[in-house]
Amino acid sequence: MSTAGGEARLVVNPRSLADWRQWLHKLGASDARGTSVGTAMIVRCRVDGVRLQLVGYGVPALYQARTAEAQRRTAVRP
Repeated sequence: MSTAGGEARLVVNPRSLADWRQWLHKLGASDARGTSVGTAMIVRCRVDGVRLQLVGYGVPALYQARTAEAQRRTAVRP
């Protein structure tokens, strides 16, 4: 955890999208939209009146893998 620009920053390395959703839920940010920045996803929220950045390294890759798997399953086979 660190602070910068009046926001606390919590950096996590989730191993799955379920892990990422757990972090969002625990911080009360389940419905917050994140911003994909390179290899990380950043979600801004407030926890007990404190502005917080949740930074999830590897989250964009987890979403890409899920999308690729869904496309593979729904691909039309000749």
